[in-house]
Amino acid sequence: MNSPHPRPRPPTAKRSSGGRYSIWRLLREGLRAQRGWPRAWAKATPRTRYRVVIVGGGGHGLSTAFHLAAEHGITDVAVLERGPIGLGNVGRNTTIIRSNYFHPDNIRFYELSLRLWERLEKELNFNAMVSQRGTLNLFHTEAQRDLFTRRANQMRLLGVDAEALSATEVRRLVPLADLENGRYPVLGGFLQPRGGTVRHDAVAWGYARAASAAGVDIIEHCEVEGLALGRGRVNGVETARGFIEADTVCLAVAGHSSVLAKMAGLKLPIESHVLQAFVTEPVKPLLDVVLTYGAGHFYISQSDKGGLVFGGAIDGSPIISRTPIEGLILNGGWCYGGFKAIPAGGLTTAHLIAHGTPHPAAAHLELGRFAAGRTVDERGIGPFPYLH
Repeated sequence: MNSPHPRPRPPTAKRSSGGRYSIWRLLREGLRAQRGWPRAWAKATPRTRYRVVIVGGGGHGLSTAFHLAAEHGITDVAVLERGPIGLGNVGRNTTIIRSNYFHPDNIRFYELSLRLWERLEKELNFNAMVSQRGTLNLFHTEAQRDLFTRRANQMRLLGVDAEALSATEVRRLVPLADLENGRYPVLGGFLQPRGGTVRHDAVAWGYARAASAAGVDIIEHCEVEGLALGRGRVNGVETARGFIEADTVCLAVAGHSSVLAKMAGLKLPIESHVLQAFVTEPVKPLLDVVLTYGAGHFYISQSDKGGLVFGGAIDGSPIISRTPIEGLILNGGWCYGGFKAIPAGGLTTAHLIAHGTPHPAAAHLELGRFAAGRTVDERGIGPFPYLH
């Protein structure tokens, strides 16, 4: 995005990340009692000015910083996180990745994200434990069968993998499933083989390491306390560690989006809600697919440690958009769709910052759609939880 302000001294384009990770290095460090590993990302001290300040060091903020550097050569960037990297929402979720949506724009966006997940580890040189074990949605009525058939066909038309399973095939894939439940018998399933899970905190660490190596400043323990505005644009951020001037400020703060937007005098058309999940103690392997109970969108998977991970959902209303305040960019409103959207969310937000125009894959997520009534949530009934 063009800026009317002069540029500060550009930072070093590359900084050491301690070399590439490899099996040989792992063996070598094992012989040295694991004492030769350097910091994964540099411990940066905030400067007084940056071209881009990203508020929020979670998945979307770090992914945006990485893609700004990797895709657009913009490294004069600071990511501000009020605590340590990896301890926010990005490290507390049910880790699922998939693109089995119904709305065509959503399918395209999440399929872009899934393809980015598939090459993430090679791109970041970091083991994020990407496990494409498949995601299986069960259906319990003939009406649901029709709905999932439409969904699968829509996905296939857009070149995305989707398979219909009979009850017998479901039993073969998930032997412990109760198919003859008296109230909700399982009639079959809808499988996306390329769906699966990723280690959540490794995603944050991998993006932070790669962005830092490219020259981005990752600044932890730096809470934003206010936004500086003037003449219709944002000029910087007030933080617990002093004022930082910026040409562009991107808010990527998940459930705190409304709080940060209020600092700029904006009232967002979304609400923050607690999204809860729980994990059991480790048990022996019994489930090697992500399983969704179609009667209530309750889902379960088994982590690599053996814990059973359970979750549910309310619809999110994602936003990747410019705002009425020049230079202020918003990435938020994801709810339970946020984790799986991290790679595409960062790529498209970086495109918006760099070019000032929406990426084609995220053009439907702009803020103005709420006033125009162009809802894009899967249920097609808007952003209000009481309607769901």
